[in-house]
Amino acid sequence: MPIAFLHSPAQIIQQVLIDLAAGTDPTPWEDEEAAIALGSVAAWPVFSVGEPSRPDNVITIYDTSPQSDGSSMVDGETWFHYGFQVMVRTTLHKNGFVKANYIHKALDEDVYNTVVTLTEPDVQYLIQSISGTLPLVLGKETPSSKRDLFTINALATLRRF
Repeated sequence: MPIAFLHSPAQIIQQVLIDLAAGTDPTPWEDEEAAIALGSVAAWPVFSVGEPSRPDNVITIYDTSPQSDGSSMVDGETWFHYGFQVMVRTTLHKNGFVKANYIHKALDEDVYNTVVTLTEPDVQYLIQSISGTLPLVLGKETPSSKRDLFTINALATLRRF
């Protein structure tokens, strides 16, 4: 029987992107005053579950519906591919396009039987594979912000150690 998750798939993928250097630790950006002081540093902080208003260049991971893959006839364990969405927001279309394609390539080719460690509490997860990572250009966020949006919807095979 599998061990229950203590983190959402979005939090697991967030750590993977940080580990792969596709983005940076969001901690310096979590405080509104600190974010204002940092200004437009060329970092790409990776958030999970909620997207902040700052900085402009940001990556946010959301949980989406899992895909059921049936169950074991031996012990009844159900199998899933866990859904997630990667949102890339940027002030320059070209930068967002490049970042979304970098993330697509990293998730598609560099994540195979990858172990990810998350803290509070310390837990390890195995990402066996990720599929369906083609980027999609969404266009402008709103007429007033002019920030460009890109998304990647994917499925991951995850297991907790």
